[in-house]
Amino acid sequence: MTASARRAGANESREAQSAAEVAPVQAELAPGPDRRSGRRGGRRRRAVVDAARGHVVRARHAGRFVSDVALGTTIRAAAGRASTSRRGDVAVTIEAGDVHQKVRVAPRSTTILFVVDASWSMAVARRLRAARGALFALLADAYMRRDRVGLITFRNRAAAVKLSPTGAIDAARRALAHLPVGGTTPLAAALVEAGRVFRREAIRHPDTDALMIILTDGAANVPLSAGGVPLEDAWRAADRLRRRGVRSVVINAESRERDRGLAQTLARRLGASAPVLAELRADALFAATRRAMERG
Repeated sequence: MTASARRAGANESREAQSAAEVAPVQAELAPGPDRRSGRRGGRRRRAVVDAARGHVVRARHAGRFVSDVALGTTIRAAAGRASTSRRGDVAVTIEAGDVHQKVRVAPRSTTILFVVDASWSMAVARRLRAARGALFALLADAYMRRDRVGLITFRNRAAAVKLSPTGAIDAARRALAHLPVGGTTPLAAALVEAGRVFRREAIRHPDTDALMIILTDGAANVPLSAGGVPLEDAWRAADRLRRRGVRSVVINAESRERDRGLAQTLARRLGASAPVLAELRADALFAATRRAMERG
């Protein structure tokens, strides 16, 4: 067998494994016309857009730079001005003050940042597999809606951006497919890193909302710096994200028997919900995230 054939076989094997993980979740989410059409109940927030896209809602006087002329409104303005003139000219002369520009609105896209606790402080093996299946389905939905998706994992003493926000679903799926696990829980570092990612995205895509989906039991045990208190560092970082308007869903990865309420505390600091993963199906997790996106 040639080297190229071996590489092709390996690629097919990885794709088959990924498809096997995604298929049960997609089947669970498939019933109903809304899923097939890509539409959901509720309405997404809309934003005024400058590009020639979106729905025209009105026209306004143009500034110095005109990119999308509202021709009808412009002609009517010129004709109205001409009708008050004493000249008997039939032709309508368009002057700078007559020019109007279209005002368009389009659904706001969302930057969805998955922040995944990959430490051993949670029941990582079973729950991470279940969460990954649900997140794959969320990625597919984000792709259809032209949202952007990113991934941060945190373990040992650091948080790592495994995937910068993107609309490329295949790249996102590969980043989620194989996540190293083990070590301590640097929750505060993960929240700080999430804030950095959202700040960069706000500069690059100012008309985009921010949504963080964090999978953790909340048991922070690594401070931001020597001498710090891990949980206090995490709560302060959560407070900053909430003040900046980042919407969040905290997926509680701890079992009910061992739950110390830390994920719920994190959710309160973030202003988020905190469903218990062991009690959720993939479609319920998907619905919770969609509700967060639509609440705005």
